[in-house]
Amino acid sequence: MNQPKQTVAPQVAVPASVEELHPVVLAWLDENSTKGAPRELPEPGPDRRMLFILSALLTALESRGHVLQRPPGYLYPMRCEIAGVPVDMALHELQAWRETRAARSKRKKGLPSDQGEWVSTGRLRLTAEGDHKKRRWEDGRRPLELQLGRAILSLERLAAAHIEAKRRGEESERAYERAKERRARRIRHREHQAECWSELRDAAANLEEARLLRRFISEVVRRARAMPEPPANLTSWLTWARTRVKELDPLSDGPGAFLEFFADVGKPLIEEPLSEEDELNDRYVKEDAQLGFFD
Repeated sequence: MNQPKQTVAPQVAVPASVEELHPVVLAWLDENSTKGAPRELPEPGPDRRMLFILSALLTALESRGHVLQRPPGYLYPMRCEIAGVPVDMALHELQAWRETRAARSKRKKGLPSDQGEWVSTGRLRLTAEGDHKKRRWEDGRRPLELQLGRAILSLERLAAAHIEAKRRGEESERAYERAKERRARRIRHREHQAECWSELRDAAANLEEARLLRRFISEVVRRARAMPEPPANLTSWLTWARTRVKELDPLSDGPGAFLEFFADVGKPLIEEPLSEEDELNDRYVKEDAQLGFFD
């Protein structure tokens, strides 16, 4: 992708003859001329000026690496891609409303009148629209031919501003995603801490219950063996009961196995120092989460 040049307005030379017209303009003339007949140029005046101005503009844009695209069958709007930003351009003659003599007479008497007609002024206007922005240049103190360089420079700056705005937007999106990731890490850290605390309390309760059950099992065995004839299922029951108590006891396999679950519990959540933009994005993410955007 060509980067738009934004330094000095280029010098744009208007063609001096038909042969110097841009190929796009010549192709359009051929399409609109009688087959087999020489190219038909408009009579000297605004329409002919527009062809020569457009040729100068297209030649200058192409020389700066921009891509042109003409709508089939028409000259306008001519599309030009400047650093990948599409810009639609058109040339037209300005019109003026001219009242009839009768209408002027009515107006002087305070009477309404719409009698009149649109007439050509001979003045040309170039309009360009891209990235939802519109620019225009027209005949005034300086003819349009002498404003083409400034027009090209303005369009290139428009494209550069679009590219920069897009870059900033993408960077803002990445910063927001990083804030979401930080929030997710903090949530996972808090949840893990809470899970470890709950596990610790449950383990302590299970250990006390296992101790109580072992005392109870021992008492059952002592009394059963004191009987003249111990119950036949004492051995199987004792095996079952001891197995269940062992499953309940969090320290039955030693403290090492128990402590594996708490391997990261004492480690703080380490984060890089946050910039003001990071802190602002953290607040945005928090607000969006409270609104339920991440549910």
